[in-house]
Amino acid sequence: MDQFFNIYTTLLVPLGTTLIILTAVRTQHTPKWVLRLASLVPAILLILFLISYLLFFFVGGGINEMILYHLAMGFGEINRLSDFYPLMIFSGGLIGGALLSYWATRRFILPYTPKKSYSPWLLLGLIPTLIFHPLSMNLRTVGTLYYSQPSDAEIAQFDAYDKRPQKAEYLLPEGVKKKNIIYLFLEGVERQFYANDEYFPELMPNLKHIANDHLEFTNIKQLNITSNTITGTVASQCAIPLINRNTGHERNKRNTFLPNGICMGDMLKENGYHNLFLTGYLQTFTNKGIFYTQHGFSPEEIYDYPRMNALHNHQYVLDSWNGGMHDYDLFAFMKEKVDELSQQEAPYFMVINTLDTHFEDGHVDALRCQDVHYDRYKYVMPRVLHCLDGIIEDFYQYLKHHESADDTLLVIASDHLFPAGKITSVLLNIPDRTNTFIVVDFEKMDNRTIDKPGLAFDEGVTILNYAGFPLEAQHFGRNLLNEDNESIYTDFNSVTELDHTLSRWGRLFSRFWLPKQDDASHK
Repeated sequence: MDQFFNIYTTLLVPLGTTLIILTAVRTQHTPKWVLRLASLVPAILLILFLISYLLFFFVGGGINEMILYHLAMGFGEINRLSDFYPLMIFSGGLIGGALLSYWATRRFILPYTPKKSYSPWLLLGLIPTLIFHPLSMNLRTVGTLYYSQPSDAEIAQFDAYDKRPQKAEYLLPEGVKKKNIIYLFLEGVERQFYANDEYFPELMPNLKHIANDHLEFTNIKQLNITSNTITGTVASQCAIPLINRNTGHERNKRNTFLPNGICMGDMLKENGYHNLFLTGYLQTFTNKGIFYTQHGFSPEEIYDYPRMNALHNHQYVLDSWNGGMHDYDLFAFMKEKVDELSQQEAPYFMVINTLDTHFEDGHVDALRCQDVHYDRYKYVMPRVLHCLDGIIEDFYQYLKHHESADDTLLVIASDHLFPAGKITSVLLNIPDRTNTFIVVDFEKMDNRTIDKPGLAFDEGVTILNYAGFPLEAQHFGRNLLNEDNESIYTDFNSVTELDHTLSRWGRLFSRFWLPKQDDASHK
């Protein structure tokens, strides 16, 4: 169980302590207003438990920079709420339980005067149950970091780590082949699903073979701030965490997205690349469309599932969401675009977000996965992953035998570790989980394994360097192919320490959200 969300520390211990204290001080000498106030504590504890559970369900932990970012910038549009009905019913039931507990405390516990009672001062013991609740402590920590002002030393440290790419560094040298780049983000498909034979034997054998035959980075760590799709994919392409302090600047208008960051799309567009983005869900969700259109992608080359449906005059629908596109159909569209773009002279940069493996238990493609089974676990997700493995292999073979194979790099990555869900109970047994990051080059057949530690920040610059660009650093990312280069992660004792440092720098990230500046004026 997650350290933040533990039913003992978030509910049973504080609630049990509260009921014991309330029972002990039922006395006629205790002022009624004190008892009425005290009777609110069980209800408050149930509400804190509800919030803790919701945070664990959606982000796998407490309030962090990712939550603060979405509170400031919104989540964009979602297709429907029906998939959250069970969670909404649970939440409503718990709120009802909180109200019922308040009534029951007032009705059955407080009116009765026992033969032996204790001093009303014992009610002060209720205060620690609220102050030291995990959510209360989490809020205090986040609040302290949110309002903190970085010191001069921290500002200097921030400036030293932020390596803004210069144009000379991201222009491809003359004579170097401009390779197409397909950046495939697999929703929550972390490395453990194909590499850990102890817990997931033969779950994704095809992806494992691909990793063994090509360049694989085996030690890509995850920060809290890169633990969902938009934060993970932006970190991979821009090497900037989505930290957004509400200081009243222009950046808080939600029609802008990191205007002062230089991302992969920006650099590749400068090199004549044709950029396009495909997603199995809505481009408006978490403002992905805004991000891509402001970083080198034209609106005409943003394809979400409603647009793909319109182009095919077909209603592709996830079986369980009634919204979104199954990965099989998404990969079919990818093949169409590869065939189409391969006939053009300009190289292309294609970014894809899959959807079938979305939390909490995936979405089974009943038509294409009806004969696919994985019997080790009772959960649905392993079956979805096993089916996706076949889809990935089909696309891999298609691309390998395509006329443009030698001109194309296929990058396979997880957008983040798998978040809270049913299969998480298995994943939590694995001590050092890492993200997927594989570079497939059919021309070189590079099968190196690189185990130096890295972050999502390091992926984009590493890909571009592999493709021939003389780029060694991009904002907070470093080229992992250079033996003399180290990820900024190595300067910190742990992921937790780096997360804390990024939060301490919070207000400094405003520079990326201010009106766009050119390289000469940027500092």
